[in-house]
Amino acid sequence: MPNISDLPLEILDLIFSQVIGKRVRRGDEGGSQTAGLRLVCRAWADWLYEHHLYRLLTFADASEPLAFISLLGRRSKILPPAKCQHLEVHKIWTSEDPPPSDERNWINLKIVENSLDLFINLITLELGFLDFFNLPSQLIKAIGRFKGLQTLYLCYTYWRRCELDSTVAMDDPTWFNSLIMEVQTLKSLRLSLPLSLPCKPDPIKMAGTQYPSITHLTVNIGHLSLEVLLALCTAFKPTLKLLSIFDTALETDVQLLLPIYETLPKATDACNK
Repeated sequence: MPNISDLPLEILDLIFSQVIGKRVRRGDEGGSQTAGLRLVCRAWADWLYEHHLYRLLTFADASEPLAFISLLGRRSKILPPAKCQHLEVHKIWTSEDPPPSDERNWINLKIVENSLDLFINLITLELGFLDFFNLPSQLIKAIGRFKGLQTLYLCYTYWRRCELDSTVAMDDPTWFNSLIMEVQTLKSLRLSLPLSLPCKPDPIKMAGTQYPSITHLTVNIGHLSLEVLLALCTAFKPTLKLLSIFDTALETDVQLLLPIYETLPKATDACNK
């Protein structure tokens, strides 16, 4: 007698989508539900592995991506690759100097690059930095390889940041510029870390040719200077539809944001959080 395991995979996909739901944030129960369904039969295990099991991955300790890389390395090459659509990597240590002796679990740039090499169809990428924003050219190109990447979130991971060496090099403005120009498919950009630009962007020169068509820009004004925010809004002005501003420090005078709002086209929505 036919049973549920005999259903076409297209029908199972609809069923699993309802049972598992869209797990887009860590801590949801979808991951454990998916793992349990893999025990039904080999066909389900292989299909769930490819389509659902690793839809969202969060790495916040160097041992986690290293273990995952090792796991996939032991999997048969004839089987389909794991599909991850939403990847979060936190506690990224970008300095060439080794991290403090008691923080060896921080994730270095090589581990980040090796993790990105595992996937081909990321939609959302979140990178949390510990010391300062620094991406070498090979890592920028690795991110640009994802032709379906729509959302990029750059932030600081708060972990004893006040104890880090205050003499560490400041962020190089060319890294951010190179990254944004490399990922032409971006629609949403979220920034919660200090940035600097090499120069004030020329909206005529940059829109549609170098910078991607950003429609939603979210910024933590507690980290980003008003000058840089104004420059970004100017660069993204032709396509920007929504600007979201929040201030974790609660120190920004709203009146200082007026030049930002005046820069936006009338069709753009702006909100403060």
